[in-house]
Amino acid sequence: MHDKLPPDLLNAFQSNNLIPVIGAGVSMSLTDIAGERVFPSWVELLGHAAEELRLAGKEELSDGITSMLKLKQFQLAARFAREGLQGALWSKFFKKYFEEPLDRITDESKALPKAIWGLSNRVLTLNYDKVLRGACPDCERLSELDNNNKAELADFKRGTLQAPAIWHFHGRVDNISTVIFTAESYCNLYAENDKNYQAALEVFRGLCRDQRLLFVGCSLDDAELLQEMAKQHQLFGGNTGPHYALVHRDQLDSIKQKIGELPVELLPFEDFGDPLVKLVNCITSHAPRQQESGKDAVSKQPDQQLQQIKLGGKKIALFSASPLDEEQHYSGLLKEFRNIACPIDHYSLSIDNLNNVQGYDYLLILSKVIKHKLLIEDDCLCSRRIGFEELEEEIGNERTAGIFFFVDQLPDPISTAKIFLPTLILADVEKKQLRSVVFQLFKKNNLDFYENSLLLNRQAFELNALSEKIQGDNNIQKHKTSLPESIDPKTVRNFIGRTGDLEQICRKLMALKEDGGVLTIKGSGGIGKTTTVKKITVALADRGYFKGGISFVDCEPITDSQQFQYKVAAAFNLEQAEDLKQHLRDHHDQQSRLILLDNFETLLYLNDHQEIKSVLGLVCDFATIVITSRERLQVEGEVVYEMRQFTTDEAVELFISCLDQRIIAPDELELLRQDIIENLLDNNPLAIKLITANMPKGKRFADLKKELETDSIQQNQR
Repeated sequence: MHDKLPPDLLNAFQSNNLIPVIGAGVSMSLTDIAGERVFPSWVELLGHAAEELRLAGKEELSDGITSMLKLKQFQLAARFAREGLQGALWSKFFKKYFEEPLDRITDESKALPKAIWGLSNRVLTLNYDKVLRGACPDCERLSELDNNNKAELADFKRGTLQAPAIWHFHGRVDNISTVIFTAESYCNLYAENDKNYQAALEVFRGLCRDQRLLFVGCSLDDAELLQEMAKQHQLFGGNTGPHYALVHRDQLDSIKQKIGELPVELLPFEDFGDPLVKLVNCITSHAPRQQESGKDAVSKQPDQQLQQIKLGGKKIALFSASPLDEEQHYSGLLKEFRNIACPIDHYSLSIDNLNNVQGYDYLLILSKVIKHKLLIEDDCLCSRRIGFEELEEEIGNERTAGIFFFVDQLPDPISTAKIFLPTLILADVEKKQLRSVVFQLFKKNNLDFYENSLLLNRQAFELNALSEKIQGDNNIQKHKTSLPESIDPKTVRNFIGRTGDLEQICRKLMALKEDGGVLTIKGSGGIGKTTTVKKITVALADRGYFKGGISFVDCEPITDSQQFQYKVAAAFNLEQAEDLKQHLRDHHDQQSRLILLDNFETLLYLNDHQEIKSVLGLVCDFATIVITSRERLQVEGEVVYEMRQFTTDEAVELFISCLDQRIIAPDELELLRQDIIENLLDNNPLAIKLITANMPKGKRFADLKKELETDSIQQNQR
């Protein structure tokens, strides 16, 4: 039996697409030293509720439960139990039967929940207890999710959480308010009577569609759960699954009747206990060779933003501070870091990234010291300052063999006096010395090679020479979001000015990401709306925002609402959808998306512009929408940002940057500044780029002025 596991099941396991769904049978397999079960069955739990109510003097409700149990009306019995066990009694009841038994569990009987963690680092459980938490080999980093953890549930579905995770689909004892116990609470979840559960139900539907579920310890008596699976199977024309269930051989026939035509393949085992554990272990034995067992295997997730990859060697996390409004450049350092014989994950330097970093040996931090504080990014990619000691407190890495700062100048020793982690601060390392610095640090483990440095807690360093062979020619990995072809990062690499605009627009965009609506960047033609939005988009993609995708739509060629809907639907891969609204409601994958609509003012004069606005109002509920336009849209939820004119200083800087390092005499600069840029070009960025693109090398500014004046006169005479 065990050597005939379905190939699809093994493929799903090996590709991290297998989600264990854990039922009461797992917890009920746990015993104490006398061999007695420590957790009750559902019927036994209701019987205990009747006893508790009788002790509390609520005989009528107690008798009601007993009567309903005899009639096998379990939901009615649960209703009586919930009515009677109010307030503190409710919490005390659950802790008595689901928390207190934890201390009585023998180590031998924990084999099954421990084996389950070998199947996946994502586990969905229908149980209320803490059994899976205690069995997790990496419980210190474990995430426990309730149905209201919307963002985390989306990451659970995608497999991008930074730690092993348990999703308590029917609630948990630590948060009594989340428990799905009565018929009413089941309706709140499965019938969507409670809006707070809609995201959770949609994620479960997505798992049914896109992943493989493996039921362990489930009697498959949850009619509502099976109904949701059946809906997805029918909706997609029978193209879901197959899913799998490990079932006792004696229950095969009864469970076959329950599942009917559902795509659930039953894998029988002879008995509970060792035979079931062996079947689970048989599946986990098919792990790919590079996959590790135990704690590290639980930690691994493909494409996650802050992942732990321990392939027998060391691992480095690299953080660089380059906020939108105070960009820094580290190309020289990054070039030399590629010579380090060790995998490096590259992240932006922010509090959130520091909090979530785990499993790294060394941390490299690239930043700038300003008044003895470090430059970092806030949640909106903008600059802020943080003290060295405060930054150290935000580091989530539990074991750090060494932290290395590369900064422009050393801080005051007072600002680092309370640092307790092994830390080396290197200031203003010259380009020609970088290679030697990297060699001495990571090959020779030499901490005394550097002149302009500050060494703290030498005795705490745990250095090892790095010599791991790296596949490919780049050991530095950055978790980015793909950009559309119409946005080329090279075109905004030398972006000039507008630091204030970048900050304010990015803050509004990030607020919009949470609140919904439309952000309109309004301004005259050629003022730089599109370039500014592209600059921000490149920065967001570089940091891994909008995992669902980034789309850019030029609205100028669009001639009607049908074309507009087609372009927008492409962002969701729903170009052929007859009813876009219904498809988004039924099948939205909960991934965040950014849609950029350029030159939107051209659509405001089409005959069906109201239909276009209607499509826009629908889509902004499922994606973040940013628009460039010369006019306001006048739609509900619109947030408008008015682009200012370029300052003369910004315009001059842009003009000179386009002249390929031409040296300009002082008298020429005044002519360029006042007569050409201010008076003739009106500080317009697009006009400046067009003029400089066609300007012969060495051309005098006086001649350029005459040409522009002549062109202006001719245009006015037309």
